[in-house]
Amino acid sequence: MSGYICEHCGMEDDLLPLGGGYDLAKEEDVPFLGKIPLDPGLARSCDEGRPLVEALQGSPLAKIIQQILLKILAQLNSDKQFGFADSDKLIEIGGDIDTILEE
Repeated sequence: MSGYICEHCGMEDDLLPLGGGYDLAKEEDVPFLGKIPLDPGLARSCDEGRPLVEALQGSPLAKIIQQILLKILAQLNSDKQFGFADSDKLIEIGGDIDTILEE
């Protein structure tokens, strides 16, 4: 959690001190994937049973989550990270995030 996105104006405000997640990732020697702000639309989409990237398509939060998903997919696809043989690659990165999420 990194802040709060106002659903009226789209402005993001910091609720907590910045850098804690980044510092922890660095300390634990793991990749820092990103900062996810609180968004009232998240609770609403969960209550409605709609996927966030569908309910808030094009929103700042959806874009942030898509970027984090791409980082995760890239990590999973990395032979060096997980030692998968070429034939065992989980996902080929490329194209549109919506296409990747549908697979």
